[in-house]
Amino acid sequence: MKKLMLILSVACLAGCYSDSKEELAITPTQGPSGSGCDTANVTFAAKVKPILTASCATAGCHNATTKAKNYDLSTYDGAKASVNEGRLLGAIKHATGFQPMPQGGNKLDDCSIAIVEKWVNLGAKND
Repeated sequence: MKKLMLILSVACLAGCYSDSKEELAITPTQGPSGSGCDTANVTFAAKVKPILTASCATAGCHNATTKAKNYDLSTYDGAKASVNEGRLLGAIKHATGFQPMPQGGNKLDDCSIAIVEKWVNLGAKND
């Protein structure tokens, strides 16, 4: 059994050997690993707000009426407040120590997360 585990471990490590940093990185215009995700020209109005509106600022969650946990992600000010508190990315990435969002739903797709993350990394501007 130990021999089998050793062989499997070596095979797994060998499989990762050929990965380069460039292949695994999210590039500025490509998104996650060549997925065709366009992260060029990320703006709040054109790319981030539609993601938040569809996935977060819904009835019963983080919209102007409900404001769950006092977050209204239907507006720039609400989204920016969540960014400033360090909660937005942790929640949508399902990072350890954060409540995974959307609550009770599926994790956002990698492209949506990459777009929001790029917006945050660019200073979370109201553009």
